[in-house]
Amino acid sequence: MANLIITIISVALVAVAAIMGSWYGGQAFQSGQAKARATKIVSDQNQLAAAWHLYALNNGMSYRMPSGYTHITFWSDVMVPQYLNSVPRASFYQAEAFNPQASYINKSTGTLHSATTIIEGNAVNIYLLTESHSWTVCHEYIALAGEAGAYVPRSPPGYAISFSSVDFDKVQWICMFNDVDTSGDPSPGDVGFYFYYIIR
Repeated sequence: MANLIITIISVALVAVAAIMGSWYGGQAFQSGQAKARATKIVSDQNQLAAAWHLYALNNGMSYRMPSGYTHITFWSDVMVPQYLNSVPRASFYQAEAFNPQASYINKSTGTLHSATTIIEGNAVNIYLLTESHSWTVCHEYIALAGEAGAYVPRSPPGYAISFSSVDFDKVQWICMFNDVDTSGDPSPGDVGFYFYYIIR
């Protein structure tokens, strides 16, 4: 009888250990994956920003896009092959039609200019929408940035875009997202993650 009890306890302990290993191991995998993806975004943004800076050097220190190109085709049709061998991409980015983007953030008003109204570009944007763990990538992205990073939640119902809360003297990396649960921080259920790197 004692042997039976010991066997049952042993089986139960093994089952508990397996469940705990699966739970914590899964969390570790997700955390590692989020950090790797955040690092990939930062690397791609640095590459794009460096190419854009070279472009500016050859154009009187102007980051203005030539007419006839959008904030997306600028990379593939203007920057390649003179400044980039190819446009950096990743399988977890939103559809190629959205990535990457050349943007202009008006630091005085906090407004984002569209492709047709860009005056002088100053930001590289990478967009994640449907990726299920984008909120963890957002956390890791800002962790990599340290004090130079900031969250910019977009509040319902309209999810208006505004950078008015950002101190551009300190901040260079921004994770903007649709704050569905209005918590102010990226969390499960939030969508529409935009990663901005500000060129200085």
